[in-house]
Amino acid sequence: MKKVFPLILVMLLVVACKKQLSQNDNSVDKTTIAKASFGTTEKAELVISGMTCAVGCAGTIQKSLAKVEGVQSAEVDFDRQLAMVEYNPSKVVLQDLENTIRKTSDTYKVIYAKKVDTFSKKESAEELSK
Repeated sequence: MKKVFPLILVMLLVVACKKQLSQNDNSVDKTTIAKASFGTTEKAELVISGMTCAVGCAGTIQKSLAKVEGVQSAEVDFDRQLAMVEYNPSKVVLQDLENTIRKTSDTYKVIYAKKVDTFSKKESAEELSK
Protein backbone atom coordinates (compact mmCIF):
# COMPACT_ATOMS: atom_id res chain seq x y z
CA MET A 1 0.00 0.00 0.00
CA LYS A 2 2.91 2.35 0.76
CA LYS A 3 4.17 1.96 -2.82
CA VAL A 4 0.77 2.28 -4.48
CA PHE A 5 -0.25 5.58 -2.87
CA PRO A 6 2.71 7.64 -4.22
CA LEU A 7 2.17 6.11 -7.65
CA ILE A 8 -1.50 7.13 -7.65
CA LEU A 9 -0.54 10.62 -6.49
CA VAL A 10 1.95 11.03 -9.33
CA MET A 11 -0.59 9.79 -11.88
CA LEU A 12 -3.15 12.32 -10.64
CA LEU A 13 -0.63 15.15 -10.94
CA VAL A 14 0.26 14.14 -14.50
CA VAL A 15 -3.39 14.00 -15.53
CA ALA A 16 -4.07 17.38 -13.90
CA CYS A 17 -1.08 18.95 -15.69
CA LYS A 18 -2.21 17.59 -19.06
CA LYS A 19 -5.70 19.00 -18.55
CA GLN A 20 -4.26 22.39 -17.60
CA LEU A 21 -2.01 22.42 -20.68
CA SER A 22 -4.88 21.59 -23.00
CA GLN A 23 -7.00 24.37 -21.45
CA ASN A 24 -4.19 26.89 -21.99
CA ASP A 25 -3.71 25.92 -25.66
CA ASN A 26 -5.45 28.60 -27.71
CA SER A 27 -4.56 27.08 -31.09
CA VAL A 28 -1.46 29.24 -31.45
CA ASP A 29 1.15 27.92 -33.83
CA LYS A 30 4.09 27.41 -31.47
CA THR A 31 6.49 26.86 -34.37
CA THR A 32 5.75 30.33 -35.74
CA ILE A 33 6.29 31.88 -32.33
CA ALA A 34 9.62 30.10 -31.91
CA LYS A 35 10.84 31.21 -35.34
CA ALA A 36 9.66 34.77 -34.81
CA SER A 37 11.42 35.06 -31.47
CA PHE A 38 14.60 33.51 -32.82
CA GLY A 39 15.40 36.37 -35.19
CA THR A 40 18.04 36.38 -37.89
CA THR A 41 20.08 33.22 -38.24
CA GLU A 42 23.44 32.34 -39.71
CA LYS A 43 24.80 29.01 -40.86
CA ALA A 44 28.20 27.53 -40.20
CA GLU A 45 30.06 24.42 -41.24
CA LEU A 46 32.72 22.96 -38.98
CA VAL A 47 35.06 20.18 -40.10
CA ILE A 48 35.80 17.92 -37.12
CA SER A 49 38.54 15.36 -36.62
CA GLY A 50 38.61 12.67 -33.95
CA MET A 51 35.19 11.14 -34.52
CA THR A 52 35.33 7.34 -34.61
CA CYS A 53 31.66 6.40 -34.87
CA ALA A 54 28.39 7.80 -36.17
CA VAL A 55 26.20 7.12 -33.16
CA GLY A 56 28.50 7.83 -30.24
CA CYS A 57 30.80 10.58 -31.49
CA ALA A 58 28.67 12.38 -34.05
CA GLY A 59 25.56 12.02 -31.90
CA THR A 60 27.32 13.36 -28.81
CA ILE A 61 28.66 16.40 -30.67
CA GLN A 62 25.26 17.06 -32.22
CA LYS A 63 23.56 16.97 -28.80
CA SER A 64 26.19 19.28 -27.31
CA LEU A 65 25.75 21.82 -30.10
CA ALA A 66 21.96 21.64 -29.88
CA LYS A 67 22.10 22.55 -26.17
CA VAL A 68 23.97 25.81 -26.82
CA GLU A 69 21.71 28.81 -26.29
CA GLY A 70 21.10 30.44 -29.66
CA VAL A 71 21.53 27.28 -31.73
CA GLN A 72 18.42 26.64 -33.80
CA SER A 73 19.59 23.39 -35.40
CA ALA A 74 22.69 21.22 -35.46
CA GLU A 75 23.46 18.22 -37.62
CA VAL A 76 26.68 16.24 -37.55
CA ASP A 77 27.54 14.09 -40.57
CA PHE A 78 30.00 11.40 -39.48
CA ASP A 79 30.88 10.32 -43.03
CA ARG A 80 31.82 13.87 -44.04
CA GLN A 81 33.29 14.71 -40.60
CA LEU A 82 31.13 17.82 -40.71
CA ALA A 83 28.89 19.76 -38.33
CA MET A 84 26.24 22.00 -39.91
CA VAL A 85 24.82 24.51 -37.45
CA GLU A 86 22.16 27.19 -37.80
CA TYR A 87 22.32 29.76 -35.02
CA ASN A 88 21.36 33.22 -33.83
CA PRO A 89 24.48 35.43 -34.12
CA SER A 90 23.24 37.77 -31.41
CA LYS A 91 23.36 34.90 -28.89
CA VAL A 92 26.27 32.75 -30.07
CA VAL A 93 29.33 33.22 -32.29
CA LEU A 94 31.31 30.76 -34.38
CA GLN A 95 34.05 30.56 -31.73
CA ASP A 96 31.46 29.42 -29.16
CA LEU A 97 30.49 26.52 -31.44
CA GLU A 98 34.13 25.52 -31.84
CA ASN A 99 34.67 25.67 -28.08
CA THR A 100 31.59 23.54 -27.48
CA ILE A 101 32.96 20.82 -29.76
CA ARG A 102 36.38 20.95 -28.09
CA LYS A 103 34.82 20.76 -24.62
CA THR A 104 32.67 17.77 -25.58
CA SER A 105 35.80 15.59 -25.65
CA ASP A 106 39.54 16.05 -25.89
CA THR A 107 39.57 13.80 -28.95
CA TYR A 108 37.47 16.16 -31.09
CA LYS A 109 39.25 18.95 -32.92
CA VAL A 110 37.77 21.60 -35.19
CA ILE A 111 40.01 21.65 -38.25
CA TYR A 112 38.12 24.26 -40.22
CA ALA A 113 35.10 26.46 -39.50
CA LYS A 114 33.32 28.96 -41.70
CA LYS A 115 30.04 30.80 -42.06
CA VAL A 116 28.05 29.78 -45.14
CA ASP A 117 24.93 30.96 -46.95
CA THR A 118 23.77 27.40 -47.60
CA PHE A 119 25.05 24.08 -46.34
CA SER A 120 27.38 22.43 -48.81
CA LYS A 121 26.60 19.29 -50.72
CA LYS A 122 30.26 18.37 -51.23
CA GLU A 123 31.27 14.81 -50.56
CA SER A 124 34.17 15.17 -48.15
CA ALA A 125 35.72 17.39 -45.51
CA GLU A 126 38.82 17.85 -47.68
CA GLU A 127 36.73 19.45 -50.43
CA LEU A 128 35.15 21.84 -47.93
CA SER A 129 38.44 23.40 -46.93
CA LYS A 130 39.32 24.22 -50.56
